[in-house]
Amino acid sequence: MNERKPNDTGRQKSVNMAALRAAVAAYLIYLGWSLIWDRLNGKGSLTPVLAWLAGLAFLLGGAAYGWYTWRRWRRERSAAADSGGSAGEEP
Repeated sequence: MNERKPNDTGRQKSVNMAALRAAVAAYLIYLGWSLIWDRLNGKGSLTPVLAWLAGLAFLLGGAAYGWYTWRRWRRERSAAADSGGSAGEEP
């Protein structure tokens, strides 16, 4: 009736982990943007230099983590398609 293939659980784990990582990356980008935006509107309590540095660090960190997430998800997806094995298992 609702039988799963042997690699379905690994594929699902891979998708779930990618979604979680994407949410973390999006939050880091939001946090960086929020720090910069508050500083530009005069609401922030940080000094201008610190707000810009922290904001850019969070923005770049979130973008890099999002890029890493996308690359890892693609690698796991192609590995599962090539081998027919489980994509979500640890190496």
